[in-house]
Amino acid sequence: MNNAFRVLFDTQGGTFIPPQTYLSYGDMVTRPPSPEKNGYIFAGWYQDPDCTKRWNFAAPIPGDLILYAKWVNTPTSTATETSTTTVTEKLTVTKTQTPALTTMPTSIQSTRPTLKQAPFPLVGILAGLVAAGILVRRRT
Repeated sequence: MNNAFRVLFDTQGGTFIPPQTYLSYGDMVTRPPSPEKNGYIFAGWYQDPDCTKRWNFAAPIPGDLILYAKWVNTPTSTATETSTTTVTEKLTVTKTQTPALTTMPTSIQSTRPTLKQAPFPLVGILAGLVAAGILVRRRT
């Protein structure tokens, strides 16, 4: 085809839109699905990269064409001020007599337990073995 034209979609950072190819003079561009871009809202297809000349999808193509996506920042929610009301109450305080505190010792004695080991650990082991031996002999 001598009059085969193509339309490219420059999403300017958005999701890919495949080109439309094999178009002839007088053909119209099919509106593609809207691309997506994080943090932005898609605002239409334009004939120039600065997005000043909006493309009319009812118009025939003049030849090869590049359409540019226009993006608008997603409006961010701003914190709203809430008025606060302060309530003040008058408190009545009555004094009461408290008993005098007794004095506490200034030094604290250590209550750490001390571990004591049997003087001869082998004696305990031997006694256990002898007792076990006696029990074994009685069974036989």
